Amino acid sequence: MRAVTFYAIRDPVCARDWAYWKWCEERWERQRPPAYPSFEEWRSASEECADEVLDAFKMDEDKRQIIKASRAIGPERLTAAVAQYMEWEAFTYWLRSLLEADAQFPETVTREVQHRCPGFLESDRELRSTLSPENYTRRWKALLEWGEERFFAAPRREGWFKTVVYHARAHPRSARTVDYWVFHWDMYWSTQPVGTYPSFELWRQTADNYIVQLGNA
Repeated sequence: MRAVTFYAIRDPVCARDWAYWKWCEERWERQRPPAYPSFEEWRSASEECADEVLDAFKMDEDKRQIIKASRAIGPERLTAAVAQYMEWEAFTYWLRSLLEADAQFPETVTREVQHRCPGFLESDRELRSTLSPENYTRRWKALLEWGEERFFAAPRREGWFKTVVYHARAHPRSARTVDYWVFHWDMYWSTQPVGTYPSFELWRQTADNYIVQLGNA
């Protein structure tokens, strides 16, 4: 139940329903409706409530804008963009340890990067020449930004990229990927031969199956 609550309260839908409930409560106190709505009717009304309802109650401004943007984009387009972003972010975590340790890329990794990110290796080579080893985290951030600029040009141009990132990082799968890298992978991989670095598909599958031990969280 804690896990359900943890993710539910981060969903903008929860904030929208709360705002709509507050609006309904005020109206109820002034004048009760002739009939109490069914849950399905109430939920539908919440989904379609006017922006004025969201603006009328105290809510984090970013979350209010995310709710508005989510409705304007449409569920299918937003869901597809969020899934794409989670996949891209996972790909960057797969490479992160190699980038930050300045390790030689195995041939299989180089091929995968060239296939998914043509031109990034050249960009990374130029960036690396300007950094000291303690700043190699910048190489991973540069990879993340490189993909955001190229693969999410439409959301950035249309002003809803922040909405995509919010939904992606609130998703359990994204949180699990980060936990896998932080609590297991980054320490484990350094004990293994670099040449045996797993494919992205295998790494992704392992991350999806990872369970954080409570003592590590």
